[in-house]
Amino acid sequence: MSSKSKTLKVYFIQAILLSALVPFLFSIWLLWTILQSSNEKIKSANDHLGQSYLLQLVDTFHKIQSAAYMVALSEGLNSYFQSTIDNESSHKKQLESVIQSARDALCYKETRWVIYGSRGKALIQIPTQNFYPTQMPNIGNDAEFSINVKRNEIEFILPLSYQLNPISKRLKNNLGFIYITVPMTEIKRQFPNLIHIYKVSSSLDIKDFKVFFKLETQKENNLYFLYVYIFIILVLLSVAIYWGVKLFQKRIVEKLLSLRARVLNEMNYTDKRKINNELDSLSITFEFYLKYTMFLQYEIRKSSQLAAVGNLAHSIAHDVRRPFSNLYFFLQELKNCNQIKQVGFLIKEFEPAFTESKNYIEHLLNEVMDAGITKLNISEKVKLEDLLFKTFLTIGNIKENKKIEIEYEFSHSFYLDIDEVRIMRVILNIISNAVEAILEQGKIWIHTEDIKVENQDYVEVSIGNSNSFIEKEYLHTIFDPFYTMNKEKGTGLGLSIAQKIIKLHGGDIECFSEFDKGVEFIFYLPANKEKYNPYYSKLPKKLIGNKLKAIQTKTNMEKSTFVLIDDDPLVGRSWKRYLGNIDFIAFTSPEEFFNHVNKVENFVKNISILVTDYYFGSKSDYDFFVFARSLRDIYFNKIFLSSDVQITDYKMLDELGIIKIDKRPHSIKELLSII
Repeated sequence: MSSKSKTLKVYFIQAILLSALVPFLFSIWLLWTILQSSNEKIKSANDHLGQSYLLQLVDTFHKIQSAAYMVALSEGLNSYFQSTIDNESSHKKQLESVIQSARDALCYKETRWVIYGSRGKALIQIPTQNFYPTQMPNIGNDAEFSINVKRNEIEFILPLSYQLNPISKRLKNNLGFIYITVPMTEIKRQFPNLIHIYKVSSSLDIKDFKVFFKLETQKENNLYFLYVYIFIILVLLSVAIYWGVKLFQKRIVEKLLSLRARVLNEMNYTDKRKINNELDSLSITFEFYLKYTMFLQYEIRKSSQLAAVGNLAHSIAHDVRRPFSNLYFFLQELKNCNQIKQVGFLIKEFEPAFTESKNYIEHLLNEVMDAGITKLNISEKVKLEDLLFKTFLTIGNIKENKKIEIEYEFSHSFYLDIDEVRIMRVILNIISNAVEAILEQGKIWIHTEDIKVENQDYVEVSIGNSNSFIEKEYLHTIFDPFYTMNKEKGTGLGLSIAQKIIKLHGGDIECFSEFDKGVEFIFYLPANKEKYNPYYSKLPKKLIGNKLKAIQTKTNMEKSTFVLIDDDPLVGRSWKRYLGNIDFIAFTSPEEFFNHVNKVENFVKNISILVTDYYFGSKSDYDFFVFARSLRDIYFNKIFLSSDVQITDYKMLDELGIIKIDKRPHSIKELLSII
């Protein structure tokens, strides 16, 4: 590695170690804590298991003790010791019956019971087989109850009918002892896990028992796993550091050093700051780099703004030219009028187009002027339904056989304090977009309700339409300046200005879109303190448009045909009137023309003259030269370009065999003379 990158390598390794070591140590501590806690729980569970078995064993010893006390206090034992020669035999049988009942009640069925007299002589034994020696082993006279491990069996000894001398601590009137033995084999039969009993307590205190059970206990976790984990992590960390340094050197350090060298060379000693190491030089490098980046960002932003303004100017220029072109066609046709009726017909024909163009240009100018709005002209106590009524009056013509239902749901109760003209422009923009987005049939809904924002009263307005959809990735861009989306006309400023106007009112506007529901704009406006009852009886319930029929005469395909392609139907009608009875057909877009070509056989062969406009509107996907090249694949005669657009690429026109003519109707003779 380059020595110049030594400091960077050290910092890189330190960063990796610090970023990895703390989580690594934390993970070790966490694993250690989890294992220790688990082992403690396992040990506690094992202890509880052994203690449970010991409790069961001690419980059986308590039952033997209770059985011995029951016999000692029985009437049969008392009668036996007080019997005479005559009734001793019957009393003995009675006592044996009592002992047998106590013996049968125990879980140990092989216990041996012996009653010894006061002198240690065996009086009764159950069972009678293998009778023990008649003399009992010597025991202490001061024991009330004792239990001993002897001859691989446990014996229980209980004194009978005695009195304790409080001075000498010795027994008086001792009648004898109850002697009970339990074989270890019998105990192990009840407790299979019992291995050995080392010590028992005469008081049956579980703390004094020493017993060993062989239990299937849980094994404690081995810390070997933790050691393996530490080893693996250390190996992986070492490999990561090694390859990280390699990649860091190749992908970052070398490029930074190269960038540093280039910038320092370009500095040409303009900066005389002292450089101690490569980090200082890189700091200077980045400073220059950031300045240069900011400069580039400014230039890019400036360039994009200029491009957007250029696109806007191009769109406005086309829309502004249209009424003048219509006026020019009107004047040309007016010259040929010989009767007043013809003049009236032309006025009736062209007046709607002039009005629509005037309204649209006025709309464009208002949008451009509103882009710089900073102040509002607030009117108090405005009714929303009156505002909507005025808005619908300014919508203009609705084209292409559209049938749109309008649904109202007014739940607000306040007047509005708003700039009436500009809010009407906001609503008009949203409704116009909705009408244009609905292709044939659909629904527009307008809903309202009262809301509070930061303890201020507002009226929330929701305007939506069906049969359209905006994908999620475009929802955040529709309010950007100059952004348009499949619109036939527009500057791309409408929604941006609408957002600005709503925010100047202290409100906000959002757009939502769902594929099955449609598109909805929701905004809220400041409310007046006074309330009223809203109504919508005078508002329109439907919007129905009239389709502008394509200008097409009945053609005889065996005759030559004059074809015009222009997106303005008025232009087509003017050409038709000017040409008279010539077979004529007009198309409003290249798409419509090519669709007709595909449907009608030999249509192209019968075209005698083809005239086309330069711009086909935003609804068409065709650029003029793209259309001309596609047209040249099927049509080989002359093509006339009727447009007032200034064309600079005349070489391309010559290559495609296109002749440019004025934007007005021409006779067949004029066109043939040009050829």
